[in-house]
Amino acid sequence: MSIHSARAIPLYLLSLLSLLAPLTACNHAQIHRRSGEVADAQIISSTQTDVTVRNKFGDIVQIPRDDIAHVDHPGRGLMLTGAIGTMFTAPYLLAGWVELRKDSPDYQTAALLVNTGTVNTITFAALFIWGAAQRSSSRSKYEQEAAPRRSSIKLSPTVLPEKSGKARAGAAISFEF
Repeated sequence: MSIHSARAIPLYLLSLLSLLAPLTACNHAQIHRRSGEVADAQIISSTQTDVTVRNKFGDIVQIPRDDIAHVDHPGRGLMLTGAIGTMFTAPYLLAGWVELRKDSPDYQTAALLVNTGTVNTITFAALFIWGAAQRSSSRSKYEQEAAPRRSSIKLSPTVLPEKSGKARAGAAISFEF
């Protein structure tokens, strides 16, 4: 076999896919409203009553939470591409290592499988991680104020120890977040 063998052609196609996959990346969530309207927007922040988004025109808009049916957060496509790509490229990487360990006479193909398999596997794993990070960021911004805040300040009176025969009164303040 040579570098242009039939075993290497799927790796070339996967390499092309790994270069084109980031073009599909999107950091916009699809916000499905109760009225049936779907808005593509980047979630900036949220409160208990509103979600602040930046729409595709760059305008910052507040959408009432009661008006939102559900949200499709970004990153799912990148995660799927990364998982499938890793699943298909990792066996080529392993096959190349097996060929190299056997002292295969076709060293060029084995080296090609290892090198291309390594680059593709790392690229697709990075796409998966990128998608997961986008999804996590969008979800955390959406959910950051969805639950009521439970922080409070408590003031409790205390009696301080005697100093030179006089008792002193004081107060302790504690913060809970």
